[in-house]
Amino acid sequence: MVLGIRFRSTTVSAPPFIALFIALTLSPLPCAGWTLDSSPIGWASVDALGQNGTTGGAGGTVVTAHNRSELEYYCGLAGSYVIQVEGTIAMSPLGRKATVASDKTIVGIGDNPTILYGGFSLNTVHNVVFQNLTIRDSYVMGDWDGKDNDNDGIALRTSHHIWIDHCHLHRGGDGLLDATITSSYITVSWCVFSYHNKGCGFGVGTLEDPERITVHHSWFVNTHQRNTRNEQARVHHFNNYWTGITSYCNNSKTNTQVLIENCYFKSSKTPHDEEEGLIRAVGNLYPDTTGVAESSGDTTTVPPPPYTYTLDAAADVPAIVVAGAGPNGGHVYSDDLTQTVKVNFLVSGKTTMYGYLNDYGAAFGDRGGGFTYGWDASNSGNAFWREELNYSGTSMVPVEEDRRLNGGVTFGNGTRTWEIQLDNDNYDVLVACGDPLGPPYSSVNAVNTIDVEGTTLTDPDGADHYDEYETTVSVADGRLTIGQATGGSEARICYVEIAAAAPTPTPTSTPTPPVTAVDAESWMLYR
Repeated sequence: MVLGIRFRSTTVSAPPFIALFIALTLSPLPCAGWTLDSSPIGWASVDALGQNGTTGGAGGTVVTAHNRSELEYYCGLAGSYVIQVEGTIAMSPLGRKATVASDKTIVGIGDNPTILYGGFSLNTVHNVVFQNLTIRDSYVMGDWDGKDNDNDGIALRTSHHIWIDHCHLHRGGDGLLDATITSSYITVSWCVFSYHNKGCGFGVGTLEDPERITVHHSWFVNTHQRNTRNEQARVHHFNNYWTGITSYCNNSKTNTQVLIENCYFKSSKTPHDEEEGLIRAVGNLYPDTTGVAESSGDTTTVPPPPYTYTLDAAADVPAIVVAGAGPNGGHVYSDDLTQTVKVNFLVSGKTTMYGYLNDYGAAFGDRGGGFTYGWDASNSGNAFWREELNYSGTSMVPVEEDRRLNGGVTFGNGTRTWEIQLDNDNYDVLVACGDPLGPPYSSVNAVNTIDVEGTTLTDPDGADHYDEYETTVSVADGRLTIGQATGGSEARICYVEIAAAAPTPTPTSTPTPPVTAVDAESWMLYR
């Protein structure tokens, strides 16, 4: 059986006239045929604390950040700015956060706008919008529990009227999104939180002024805990999707009211529990869940919020959220393996994350369910399961609690290649490789220079970090092949994602009107 993989949308850089459109309407067009909403639904829309809704830098100066220095400079300026993020901006050192001043919109444009190895810090500010960004990989090896670092993806402290929209946050060092110390009037919409220990921590407000936060049409996938954690807060969840949660999804702690409406919990532990707080759960679905789903609140103790919103049916939530959440209006990590193939490379007996195929180093063959893949010869002897010291330095923590890089299989210094059977076509391929960093983590130092169907991807940092590559390749022999390229050493594959590439668009041109002595001035204006 041959996979039926969906086409993935492509993105284009915003032309100059769109920059003006952003400044005037806060409706940036990061991807052809798709637009972002111009205003939030939920608590960020409420008139309070001297701020009527959340508009960010709308109407202000439009600038573009291409590197860390530009991003930090623009974020820290006084006044209204729309800061366009283009390409990948690497923060250094690991965990560095750009400090954001009030009245800012930070929006990704073009292909895969990403903040790598760090994030953003907001302290005592207001009216800030984040849109269309991937924020990832500030994780510190050996500190799975986030006790020795504060590498949040987005950290809000004593800030209000914040809107986080169509973003993807994953594999952070501490919390992916923390809103604490009376941060309030916040909306999180159409976001993805994935491959992480502690997702979102909301609280602590005060008895007199609890935090007010709305989360809607967002996807929590393969995270562990705090999805969300709520204390001294008024939290409204609607039309969210939880899959592969291994500790708990939501809780309600002291002086907290949580309203959960028309959400979908799947293959997860403890959808919601009450810990000295109240939860009112209405219209939700819970297939293949375990643990508790406590809900003792009513319309009096957990009243409806003071804003207008429209509910989608809970049964429709998985399709709606997977298709629309994340940057550019669609999350590349679909949980439908017929759309995006995702393979985890593990030691035999270890369990993969939700929505992944397993690969234990077996030879190429039929794995069932329509999937045929594997190695050119049995590779189980090279399978590697990494362990790492926890924060105390006194005991070992299995790396699966990293929630992202579960293990790996080596390419045997070029003696092994991995293949998967596919139709002859063009494919977008994402490959992650692990660098164990040597003792005490392992004795292997991997230089992850690899070959994907004839395309060489060079390890940029030797054996210092794990590596993630994206490329587009053409399959002509019915198999996509990955192996170690020249210059690699003990290269280790952790996971791979494959999706059908979008067709190359046909170039179009705008007809140029003829120039005459009569209409030359008009023609120049037209141009």
